[in-house]
Amino acid sequence: MYSVTNELAKPVQLRAYFTPVRIFLISTMLVNGGNYAYNLVLGRVLTPSQFAEAGILVTLLLAFSFLAMTFQIVSAKYSIELEGIDKVAFRQWITKISLWAGGILSLLVMLASGSISEFFHIDNTWALPTFSLALPLYFLMSVKRGFLQGTEKFVELSTSYQTEMWVRLLMTFALIFLLDGEATTWVSLAIVASVLVGYQMTGKTSKVSMSSARFEQSQLVWRFFLLTAAYECAQIIINYSDIIMVKHYFDSHQAGLYTSMALIGRMIYFVTWMVVMILIPRIVKLRKEGKAFKTQLLQYILVISVFSIGIASFAFFFPNLIVLTLFGEAYMAIAPYLWLYAFATMLFALSNVFVYYFLSIDQYLPVYIAIFMGLMQVVLIYFFHESLVQVIYVQIFNLNILLVVQVLFFVRKA
Repeated sequence: MYSVTNELAKPVQLRAYFTPVRIFLISTMLVNGGNYAYNLVLGRVLTPSQFAEAGILVTLLLAFSFLAMTFQIVSAKYSIELEGIDKVAFRQWITKISLWAGGILSLLVMLASGSISEFFHIDNTWALPTFSLALPLYFLMSVKRGFLQGTEKFVELSTSYQTEMWVRLLMTFALIFLLDGEATTWVSLAIVASVLVGYQMTGKTSKVSMSSARFEQSQLVWRFFLLTAAYECAQIIINYSDIIMVKHYFDSHQAGLYTSMALIGRMIYFVTWMVVMILIPRIVKLRKEGKAFKTQLLQYILVISVFSIGIASFAFFFPNLIVLTLFGEAYMAIAPYLWLYAFATMLFALSNVFVYYFLSIDQYLPVYIAIFMGLMQVVLIYFFHESLVQVIYVQIFNLNILLVVQVLFFVRKA
């Protein structure tokens, strides 16, 4: 009798352990691992020059994903704060805005594809126009993901991220290995397909006319929306201005080396995203209920710090092993600088969590500071880019200032 009862209890214990939040954390790690593998395999099968060209499309997708993240964060926040008809009207309003934003960006990329290709030395004329087709749907998908995030439907949210990642990964390499042609062609096609599938997996949206409910709080939301968008732009600048400027100032071989180094170092940053995705709805909900929420931030900061220091330390002591394992002999030139880039990423990852925390509680000065420091990074790299390591030192200097200011602001408000 004891053994039977014990066996029946096991499924219950497993279900209790695998809560939606834990499922989302595990799923996010798998998605980050899959995206990482995607870039690593690209680096393995392509030469540094080819990888630099294909990597630009991936970088552009990540850059636009930050803009789309504006819609996800705004949707998550106000799906918690609004109720009833206001929530329905808000969803219609934000969906309409996202469709316009994605459509306009898609048109701009398509029209400017020639100039963009020339600036980044992309030979494939069809890669960027094809890539641009994914943007409207990506922005719509971000709104739907925001509502899943805000209502803490983490299992459904995980499914959307998982399918998007797997379709992009499997389709890209199936096309590269089975068919001839430019790698950028297959990368762009796989991006479009993955966004389409990821959108479908966010679930159905209720069929309500866009004009059936008027959103009365649009002015309040616009303020938060524009500030969030400005910070997402600052993140794009901080995260990708170095890759873009290196691609412009250095030859394709060095740019490919730097892109691979950035990929390894940014493992830290990608992991922090799962923290931010959980932190925002938690903070907004606790604040709405009048409960203490500052300890939540400190717990997440501690987790990120331990993880980041571990990655940076491993990169310091075993750089050759990391580069050889992940990319191969052709990329060994980056080994001495790997830990420096990881350290720079750690500074930004910690600062990023502070900024999202402040955004959640409607404290906007840290956002302005982050935007300013993002612009400063571009200016500094513009003047100091004699070598790849100098570009890294510039970022460490800039991001260290940003983190110190954010910590001081938190201590002052605590």
